[in-house]
Amino acid sequence: MPSRVRPAYFIAHAGRDTARAEALYDVLHPGVSCFLDKRDLLPGDDWDIELPKAQRLALATVVLVSASTELDRSSEMTRVCLGGMVQG
Repeated sequence: MPSRVRPAYFIAHAGRDTARAEALYDVLHPGVSCFLDKRDLLPGDDWDIELPKAQRLALATVVLVSASTELDRSSEMTRVCLGGMVQG
């Protein structure tokens, strides 16, 4: 993850909701600093390391939930929402 201003919001979303997450990012940014995986991670970044790091750094996590979101105990979205505290 490139060095940057501490994000106010970490935008968490399901893969199928990437377009919606990008639209939300576009509405909020640049007026509000945000972290969105597709916009802020670089090729070669280790997502398993960088995503939790960015989420911890952010002041708040915004969870984008839609009909595409899977929120069972084993889903990646659930782990992200709970900051990695749920064991699959």
